[in-house]
Amino acid sequence: MKSNVKELWLKALRSDKYRFGKGVLHSKSTGRTCCMGVLIDVLRKANLGPLIEEVEPETPPKGTKITAQRYQCLHERPVAATLPSAVQDFVGLSDTEVDQLYYLNDAQGANYSEIANWIETHITGELS
Repeated sequence: MKSNVKELWLKALRSDKYRFGKGVLHSKSTGRTCCMGVLIDVLRKANLGPLIEEVEPETPPKGTKITAQRYQCLHERPVAATLPSAVQDFVGLSDTEVDQLYYLNDAQGANYSEIANWIETHITGELS
């Protein structure tokens, strides 16, 4: 993973700026964000990586109130729950690392601090 991105991501995860969420990158209705949504926000604010655009939010499934923000990179379909592949390629995360982060965030319910500690320990930062 690119060192500068890793540093910015860890700082954001350890800040009090984001509300922890599961299942979607960012929920417009609840204001909650998963760890991958935090990564997208960091990249967008720092003008790093591929152009990541917000597109029309996903219509919530019947019976729920969660409106998931969707993101789109050039030549990719909009996504609401998964990291766009162009972003994954840019930051240098492997499929295994992404799967583990989804598992920690969504299945285990690990908090941002625990996820940041896992990233720090298990994902190597390389020069950008």
